[in-house]
Amino acid sequence: MQRGARINRGLTCTNCRVRKTKCDGTQPGCKTCEVYRDKCRSEKPPPLSQILEMAKKLQDAEARAEQLQSALDKAIAANQLPSDATQTRANANWEDGETIVHVAPEQPMTGPETRNPQSELSQDASGKLCYYGPTSAVHEPFPLPENGESEVAPGTVSTGSPVGNRQLPAADALDPRAWEQFALGNATLHTDIPREVVAQLLQVYWTWIAPTFMWVYRPAFMRDMIMGGQYYSPFLLTVLCSHAARYGYQRTGEFLVLGARTLLATEITKPSSIATFQALLQLSARELACSSVSQAWLYSGMAFRMVSDLGLQHSGGTMRNDSRHTAEDIEIRKRLFWSCYVWDKAISLFLGRMPALTELPIDYSTDFEPADDAEEFEPWSPSQGDSVHLTKLAPGEYPPTQCRVLSCFSNYCKLAVIISDIILCLYSRTTQPDTIGAVKHLKLRLDDSRESSPAHLKCVPYSLPEELCALFEKTFGSLRMTYMMAYCVYTGATVMVQDVRRGDVDAVAKLQTFMGALQQAITTCPLVQRSIEILRNSLSFKAPAANHQPVYGSLSPEECIAFQHHLPAFPYHDVSGSNGGGDPYGGSVDTMSFLECFPESNWEATTEYWEL
Repeated sequence: MQRGARINRGLTCTNCRVRKTKCDGTQPGCKTCEVYRDKCRSEKPPPLSQILEMAKKLQDAEARAEQLQSALDKAIAANQLPSDATQTRANANWEDGETIVHVAPEQPMTGPETRNPQSELSQDASGKLCYYGPTSAVHEPFPLPENGESEVAPGTVSTGSPVGNRQLPAADALDPRAWEQFALGNATLHTDIPREVVAQLLQVYWTWIAPTFMWVYRPAFMRDMIMGGQYYSPFLLTVLCSHAARYGYQRTGEFLVLGARTLLATEITKPSSIATFQALLQLSARELACSSVSQAWLYSGMAFRMVSDLGLQHSGGTMRNDSRHTAEDIEIRKRLFWSCYVWDKAISLFLGRMPALTELPIDYSTDFEPADDAEEFEPWSPSQGDSVHLTKLAPGEYPPTQCRVLSCFSNYCKLAVIISDIILCLYSRTTQPDTIGAVKHLKLRLDDSRESSPAHLKCVPYSLPEELCALFEKTFGSLRMTYMMAYCVYTGATVMVQDVRRGDVDAVAKLQTFMGALQQAITTCPLVQRSIEILRNSLSFKAPAANHQPVYGSLSPEECIAFQHHLPAFPYHDVSGSNGGGDPYGGSVDTMSFLECFPESNWEATTEYWEL
């Protein structure tokens, strides 16, 4: 009798081998292990190719470790130089660059004098600074200076103390970023995101997103990505990558934001931290870009609460003389407060809502000046490599340009203070007793701010190219237009509508340019379609006759309330004059009522994405 062919049962799992039972070799678990309720494990030696690959990675890691050690030794040796010599060495690389112009305002814009920041500081049992006000049940007054010691005034640094003479982090920031490649490997281990994806998305982030709001201090973030410090977390990295994925990596971004929301559930159970605060701000921006307005508003609200919980408004005075905080800590806290303050004004404009942060630090006039100006002189180019095609330009076609990110951000912070007052003055439910006088004062402050701006940030209105929006689209592509740019284009178009209705031929060409720019943005943000409809409706609106122009007395109470609190983004003043008894803002019902202040109030849920 012929014997049957032997059945190939495949591999035998480890558990069946130990129990000496038959194993059917099915994957991912055999039937026997399923009966015993054991986790099926199949141990087999890795293939030779995997062993060789692991050996190569180990050699690369050892080589990078040697490079990092060498760079660290050089940095330590450089930091031991006298402060004057270190500053000379730091400035030697930028002899041809221009310096940042910082003009502090002559008078504080915060109004009445505020109390000493020490009244909001407390100490816990270990001596750590806490931020509980005097009404708190856990507030312990900050220790007063003993006899013979003088109290340091807010905004000043004692020149005799070693803390006051701490070296600024500029020299460290100027060191070559040789260890960033090693940091990318660490990031892959922390987040399970492939190394190539992390590298590309971070490259996009530092090029297009970071310069606007300065949410993350790059040297500390990349260093702590290796060291596991306080300025890095997997949650923050995931949010950064998901935000950057909007620039051409939509599917990857959807996957990453799901992971970020999962990590958020864990992060909010922990005490407030700098990394969580940074992630919440950017998650808010990302959700707003995706038209998730409610989520964006809630995430930003959580971040604004963390400002007080972390005490970010205290970046000077007592904080500068606290030995527990290094110069880098103070610089990061200072930048973060102003990043949050600027984003608060931006999201308030986008959504047509009142700002949440209206109080400024006591010594805010000095906080406009960054202690680390290395980023100001770094070259910026939209083309970052052959593997990343982010623009219509091929790599190398765009001439390297000085980044000037710090002077732009510093100027933006000063402007944000004025924007906050404009919103509270013109768009708040609480009207000003003298609106015309307030508007004149705001205009004077805007003129002074422009006059004190650095020369490279001043734009002469009559010398700008008329096709600026078209040039931007031609150079970088419509995908690069951020929501802030689209909002500015929309507000500019609302002003042009008035001139078009009066028959201005030049205004027609400009309005067509604005409409074309908004039309290009529809492919990535259908929400812009609503803004275009508002502009078209404005052009077809028929004004009432001049002798029948309505005034407040002829309007219902509801119409009066809607009129008083429904200004266009830039109130249009009728140069032909008014009868003096109607609109306190200097315009007419015709010029004010048909334009909607914020198109976001007509938001409709969409599934498309919008770059921020």
